[in-house]
Amino acid sequence: MFLHVCLQVGLPQPEVNVSLKVRGRTLKPDFLWREQRLILEADSRQFHDTDIAFVDDRRREQRLQVAGWRVSHCTWEQVEFEPQALAETVRQLLSQG
Repeated sequence: MFLHVCLQVGLPQPEVNVSLKVRGRTLKPDFLWREQRLILEADSRQFHDTDIAFVDDRRREQRLQVAGWRVSHCTWEQVEFEPQALAETVRQLLSQG
């Protein structure tokens, strides 16, 4: 759904779930804009609302930030119910890259 939002509002198309080697580990960010060094993670409660996921997500984000990536998160609710607002946030983040 987020890729559809990108197309609708004219955002640059991100790379999706690509392998990214970061500090000796291979990660697969949900959405990645390489030139702007921006990663957007789509966090649903189904996969991110456990104690283990909470801890893993923080470690993953720290690893990415230390490697120079900017990481932002969105929720399924934002994609589904607030796509224009989310798109504007991503547009602003991309412009800061």
